[in-house]
Amino acid sequence: MATSNWPAIGHESHRWVHRDPMASHRARIRNMGDFAATVVPRISALTPDLPHDVLASAHDATAAMVAFDRESGGLASLPFAAVLLRGESATSSQIENLTVRARKLSLAAVGARIGGNAELVARAVKAMRAAIAAASHLDSDAASRHRCARSPTCAAPNRRSRREW
Repeated sequence: MATSNWPAIGHESHRWVHRDPMASHRARIRNMGDFAATVVPRISALTPDLPHDVLASAHDATAAMVAFDRESGGLASLPFAAVLLRGESATSSQIENLTVRARKLSLAAVGARIGGNAELVARAVKAMRAAIAAASHLDSDAASRHRCARSPTCAAPNRRSRREW
């Protein structure tokens, strides 16, 4: 097996505290405790040195994707982004215990001042649209895409201060 000078991930210990005020005492106790969070090394300035078999597999996978794209050109007009946005929004909202009526979400999505969860979910959808639009131009400015998910009146920094799940 080849040796690698690629930096390994690290771990740091954290304590998880269940924050759902509607959860039962038993659920809060069951869903708390220590966990190891992953610490990812900075790799943006590094160039990976991959074995030839990995490069060959990547080349084969790329060729297969190109062939798939060529054969399924008619699928390009389908709204995959909308499907992804709905799925991500529904999942995130469920995880974060957010509920919102479709009418309020629609109004918030067009800029109406609805307040509450509707605006929060609408901002999450806006952030996902920005991420999808930026997918062809990836850079290190992820914070700008994250900012649109935050409340414009929020006094907290533009980064989450706690782990969500």
